[in-house]
Amino acid sequence: AEAIHRRGVIGHVQTVIVIAADGKVAGSGGCNRISGGATVSAAGIRFSPMISTQMACAPEVMDQEREFLSALGAARLWRIDEQRDRLVLVDAHGVTVLRLLRM
Repeated sequence: AEAIHRRGVIGHVQTVIVIAADGKVAGSGGCNRISGGATVSAAGIRFSPMISTQMACAPEVMDQEREFLSALGAARLWRIDEQRDRLVLVDAHGVTVLRLLRM
């Protein structure tokens, strides 16, 4: 993640997701491993509630992880910002909730 709810992220914390062709989602919230599912259509996206391990990390990392999971839950649309090579997830009101870099 490059930005969550229009705010930057902690530089040394990797907050990532991988969406497989079958819709399975795996990744890390920055502290805990996460998994779940995604339904992706032409421009739409919805994530199922994510499950995660239950490790504790520094408070700021846990806050970022909570915001990341919240943003996934709010995402309704997706688009590729080809100029910047980013995946952008947008909520039902058209507000960007996540901006993700390709790894």
